Amino acid sequence: MSDTSSMDYLHRPRRFARVGWWMFAVIVAGGVLLGINETLSQLSLGVPEIDRRTVLVDTVERGTMTHEVRAPGTLTAEIVNWIPAMTDGRVARIASLPGVQVNADTLLLELRNPDLQLALADAQAALASAQATVQSEEAVLQNRLLQLEAETVALRTQYELAQASYDVGQQLFEKQVTNAHTLQLQKLEAEGLKQRLDVETRRFELFRQSVPLQTATAQAKVLQAEAALKLQQARVEGLKITAGIAGVLEQVPVEVGQQILAGENLARVVDPRRLKAVVKIPEVQSRYVQTGQTARIDTHHGIVTGIVSRIDPGVHLGTVSVDVMISQDLPAAARPELSIIGTIEIERLSDVLFVGRPVQATAESTMSLFRVDPDDRSALRVPIDIGVASVSHVEVRGGAVGGDRVILTDMSRYEEVDVIHLK
Repeated sequence: MSDTSSMDYLHRPRRFARVGWWMFAVIVAGGVLLGINETLSQLSLGVPEIDRRTVLVDTVERGTMTHEVRAPGTLTAEIVNWIPAMTDGRVARIASLPGVQVNADTLLLELRNPDLQLALADAQAALASAQATVQSEEAVLQNRLLQLEAETVALRTQYELAQASYDVGQQLFEKQVTNAHTLQLQKLEAEGLKQRLDVETRRFELFRQSVPLQTATAQAKVLQAEAALKLQQARVEGLKITAGIAGVLEQVPVEVGQQILAGENLARVVDPRRLKAVVKIPEVQSRYVQTGQTARIDTHHGIVTGIVSRIDPGVHLGTVSVDVMISQDLPAAARPELSIIGTIEIERLSDVLFVGRPVQATAESTMSLFRVDPDDRSALRVPIDIGVASVSHVEVRGGAVGGDRVILTDMSRYEEVDVIHLK
C-alpha cells in the first residue's frame, strides 16, 4: 500500500465525522424551524379574526367638543287645574269626557247630596225668620216713634195756643182790660208747655236715633243667616263641577255612583297652549345641569329649543326632573304627556382630544379599547383614560393621541385577548 493511500485511509473517519455533524445540525435546525412554524401557526390560530365592516372605528381628534347630556321625558302643561270636591257627595252624572275642549264654565260632572239640599232649605227658613223678626221689631219701634212724634206735635200745639193766649193777655193788660194775675198765669202755662215740648222733642230724637241700635241684634242675625245661606248655596252649587279654566279636560278619575269626599280630586284640566318639557336626567349626570343652559327637545314630530328653568332638588327612581321652558312654537302634534327626548348642552371644551363615544363608556374612568394599527390589519388592546362623557363623544385624557383609530363597538366577548386580526 502506498503512502498516499495510507493517508486517505487514515483521514476517512474524520471526513465521515464532519459530514455526520453537519447532517445532525441540519436535522436539528429543521426541527427547530418546524417547531417555530408550528408554534406560530398555533398562535395564529389563537388570534380571532373580525370582519372590518362589522365594527365601528373612529379617529381621535383634537378640537372643540360639546359636552351634552341626553335623557327621555314628557311634555307637561305649565297651567294645570286640579278640581277638588267642595263637599261630600255621590257622582250622579259625568257631563264631559277626557280629551274635550272646555271653557271656564263648562260643566264636567254633577254630584248628589240630599243632606245639602235639606241644609239649604233650613238656611233659607232661618233667613226668612230673621228677616221677619227684624220687620216685626222695626214695626214696633216705628209705631212707638210715631206715638212720640204725635205727643210732641200735641204739646207743640198746646204750647203755641198758650203762647198765643199769653200774647193776647199781654195786650189786654196793657189796655187794662185784664189784671196782672191772669197775665202771670198765662205766662206760667206757656213756659211750662215750652219746657215739656223741649223734653218731648229731645226724647223723640233720642228714640229715633236709637231705632237702628235696637234693631242691630236682629239685623246681625239676618246677616248671619244670609252668610249661612250663601255657604249652603255655594255647597249646592259645588255639586256642579266646572272646568275653572279654558283648556283640555285631561282626566276624570271618578265613575258614576262613586262616593266622593270633600277635597278629593275630581278632574284635571290643562292649557295645551303652554307646555314645558320635563326631562328625567340620570342622577350621576344631574350634577352637570344648571338653570339657564340651552336644550334641544325632540318631540318626534320636530325639534325645538328651550332653556333649563328648574331642577328638582330631589331624586326619584334614580333620576332628577329638569324643567325646560320651550322658546319656540311646538309642532301641531305636540300635546301633554307626549314622550320626548331632551338634550341639554352643558359646556364646550376647547382644544381637547376626543373620539366617538364607545359602548359602555362612563365619565372619569379608564376603559380598554382596541387601537387599530396603521396597516389596518390588526388591533391592539390599550387602556384609554376618559374624561368628560357626552352624548356622542368622550374626552380622551390619556392612552391615545390625535390620529389614533379605535374600535367603538362593544368588544366584551374578546375580553381574554389583546390582539385581533381585521379582514
